[in-house]
Amino acid sequence: MFDDLTPRARRVIYMLPAWVAFLFLLAMYGRYALDMPYYDQWELVPLLEKLSDGSLRLSDLWAQHNEHRLIFPRLLMLFLAHLSDWNIYWELAANFILAVATWLCLCVLIRRSSARVHEGENGPVYMVMTLLVFSLSQWQNWFLGWQLQEFMNVLAVVITLGCLTWQRYTTFGVAVAMASAIVATYSFANGILLWPIGVVLLVLQRKDRTGLLFREMAAWVMMGVMVIASYLNGYQTPSYHAPLSDALAQPLHCVLYLLAYLGQPLGNIDVVLAICMGGLGLLVWAVTLFQLLAYRVPTSAMLPWVGMALYALGTATITALGRVDEGLEQALSSRYVTMANLLWLPVVIQLYWVAQICEGRLIRRLLPAKVTLICIALFFASLVGAYRWTERYNAYSALRTELLIGNNLDRLRTLYPPAPEVLLERRVFLKKHELSIFKPGGGEE
Repeated sequence: MFDDLTPRARRVIYMLPAWVAFLFLLAMYGRYALDMPYYDQWELVPLLEKLSDGSLRLSDLWAQHNEHRLIFPRLLMLFLAHLSDWNIYWELAANFILAVATWLCLCVLIRRSSARVHEGENGPVYMVMTLLVFSLSQWQNWFLGWQLQEFMNVLAVVITLGCLTWQRYTTFGVAVAMASAIVATYSFANGILLWPIGVVLLVLQRKDRTGLLFREMAAWVMMGVMVIASYLNGYQTPSYHAPLSDALAQPLHCVLYLLAYLGQPLGNIDVVLAICMGGLGLLVWAVTLFQLLAYRVPTSAMLPWVGMALYALGTATITALGRVDEGLEQALSSRYVTMANLLWLPVVIQLYWVAQICEGRLIRRLLPAKVTLICIALFFASLVGAYRWTERYNAYSALRTELLIGNNLDRLRTLYPPAPEVLLERRVFLKKHELSIFKPGGGEE
């Protein structure tokens, strides 16, 4: 792309949209960050109470939250709360830092894998990747400190897939991948998917690993079995989940839900658009993967991105089976974007690789148009996310005074709909210990 320009000019063109997205996110944080517990964040208060009186136990960290066991996110949130008197801005900063760490890992992974495919630059890939990682279409995850669990999970997924396909230090890479997969599993329920995906990736590397494969495979499978068994020990299906038979009885709706889930990063305006984008993304991923196999691209270069796409597809499938009864619109919940991005990253890099190694001029000439269209879609998706973020901020910042006073249950129920009366009880603890907005100066706007 832009072959007639100097390398420096091309880098400026590639990174300008990415820097705009990055700075836009920082500007949104500066203006629309809210230091006030909302919804699931109130679930941290009982743990803060136990931490305060010294009764916190591993079983408290292990306990289910919906279908998740949030051991590592809870540890991080408790640590940050202890340091800051539960200043939720610190959790929001953690979200941002985890996203930056993911971005850095993806940069390394793109550089490492692309070097085995072509000798050209990867500027367009870095540009689109940055737009995806810092997209405002995932505004719920940026807005809520509690959602650091998703950013932690995605970072652990990227590290796991990168290390599991590390050709230079195979055994060490598998050991790091196992540790990272454990973090992913105990950060978000879909982390369990990494264990079967890891088996597939190891098997596909059998020619490169030769004698080491059996030992590494045995270690990975044994660890996976132990982690999954421990996760499922005492597991209880959330009461609001519809029976699996209900989802299987409506396969078309499940497929449409899955497509909307995967298409939301580029089409969050409308469910029909999201479904179309999801279908297009899956089609492009499959076609470009077939093309790369036909061009005999090294398997080791493709595997982390194949694993990433399988993880996104598996996550969308699990979510569809559990939530399809809530309607197709529920698939457009912006907190799902962070996971769905893991499909679009492989789509972009495979599109770019095909254009770099193919012999047809038309495919190369069409690449700038394809990248531009993706960037435009991401731009508008971010605008939609920014608008919804400001709406939520304006709606709930008005409740700040009500929370400080604490005598209007009808208004406060929107901060914790499952049990608004519990909010009042937990508010007493926060006020007594001067935490969150009750800390000195915390009630000021």
